[in-house]
Amino acid sequence: MCTALVEAGEGKIDEILDRISQEHDYPGVSLAVSYDDKVYFKQTGYADIAIGSSLNNETIFRMYSLTKGVTEILANLLVKNESLDLELPVAFYLPNIPIHLQEITVQHLLSHKSGIRHYSSNDEWLRLSQNHCTSPQMAMPEFINDSLISEPGEEINYTSFGYVLLSAVIEVAGKKPLEELMSEFIFVPSKALRIELDNPEIKERLNVTSFYEPVVEGYIEAPFVDNSCKFGAGAINASPESLLKVFSHFYSNNSANFPLPERISMGGEGLGGRSALIAYPKENLVVIVVANARGGNLQPYASEIAETLLE
Repeated sequence: MCTALVEAGEGKIDEILDRISQEHDYPGVSLAVSYDDKVYFKQTGYADIAIGSSLNNETIFRMYSLTKGVTEILANLLVKNESLDLELPVAFYLPNIPIHLQEITVQHLLSHKSGIRHYSSNDEWLRLSQNHCTSPQMAMPEFINDSLISEPGEEINYTSFGYVLLSAVIEVAGKKPLEELMSEFIFVPSKALRIELDNPEIKERLNVTSFYEPVVEGYIEAPFVDNSCKFGAGAINASPESLLKVFSHFYSNNSANFPLPERISMGGEGLGGRSALIAYPKENLVVIVVANARGGNLQPYASEIAETLLE
């Protein structure tokens, strides 16, 4: 652990983690911090309540919409190697796309300005999470023929479906499946070993947390979900350590040399998982906090940890 972390107060970070557990009573919480190329990991609670097994920094969690941050990095890397042009319309890569989507550019998808809708309800989300998809095209019929909710480029409307379409564009531009492109351009260069797109069909998976759903008196095991159809919108499962390697490599070191804001904040939530990230690229600081149940809001705690270190 770096000197800066010690001076800023390791005890304060641990206190914040304890407070998360006390205030939300998640079955298990794990945090990962990178600051000036040094790392700190801490966990509390259980990977499996029934057997009392502990978490560690390599335990895999569902990251949900933190996946979008990885997809954004991949898109910028493909721009850098001239495989992808953000200003081109989606129709350049997907000629058969419906006519009402043909003015949408790749940049519109990336910045949530496409006008494509988000999930209409929790019921729709859950229904889609019972399907298994092997390509983004398999997930597109759910939304591809629906009317836009705004004109492309005019408004920011957060949309996971827009990132599913972006995943399809990336596969065409990169000439490989999304997971292969992520591995080649992101996972291997950052040495992130325990990170993958969700595939419940793989039965033998070691050191993966159980997933829980909050109820009135504690937690029960979450219903089955298959997040594969979310692709670049929310399909990544990862250990906090591996996710930290990804964002530290491309945010703190900015090895891809693409523009980054001063502060980055993102999070994700779904059955069996809650995640939050705060990053200050210029300060080489990335904070990730994850839980193995949904509910609550981890973002303020991640922000507090980051601010503690920056002070």
